[in-house]
Amino acid sequence: MKRIKLERNKIILTIIDIIIVILSCTFSKFLLSNTFYFVPSDWQTITNSIILSVMVYQVFFRVFDVYRNITRYENGRDYLTYMLASMIACLATYIIKNIFRLNLFTTKECILTGVFIAVATISYRVIIRI
Repeated sequence: MKRIKLERNKIILTIIDIIIVILSCTFSKFLLSNTFYFVPSDWQTITNSIILSVMVYQVFFRVFDVYRNITRYENGRDYLTYMLASMIACLATYIIKNIFRLNLFTTKECILTGVFIAVATISYRVIIRI
């Protein structure tokens, strides 16, 4: 039986990416809402959009193999790959939302979340590299 080898760095990077998706979804909803607080129905919508976004972004981050490199050996091409993976995952999230007619987020929230995720992912990878 083959043992699955889990690398600690890949697990840490995955957890950081999930936290970025959660914070980006919440922050974009906050910026585009007209209030300073969320009602319980808003939290239900935010939770559902976070679940969908985390699943889609993790699938695309795995497809684009963003966890393959050791962070200190990354170059500019890897950062462009992160940006491309984030934008395609954003588009896929929006398409899935429309196909299944889910009332989770608006177009503006989806785009803003995708931009936040791309910028945050690239930023923390650059900071780790330093």
